Amino acid sequence: MTDVGRMQAAPSAPAVTRPQIQVVPLRGLPIVAAVVVFVIEPANIAVLFEMRKARPDGTIIAKLMRRFVYTAGITGLMQVATLIIMTRVATQ
Repeated sequence: MTDVGRMQAAPSAPAVTRPQIQVVPLRGLPIVAAVVVFVIEPANIAVLFEMRKARPDGTIIAKLMRRFVYTAGITGLMQVATLIIMTRVATQ
């Protein structure tokens, strides 16, 4: 018998053609954690200590809260980017 008329199945493609996309969220996660631990939390603690003073300095509190808001926004954007990348990987 010959196999001329029989169709052979093509080898299946890998689920993710770009494995580097899977690595990007894993690299971003430690960055987000480091920003939270070393920037956001110390700013919150510094604001707490400043508020407990008899005469809190509003300019120091404003500076610390500005730092908090900017870094919280950056980490939020990084989390959204991670979510988008992971969703894209899961649906491919």
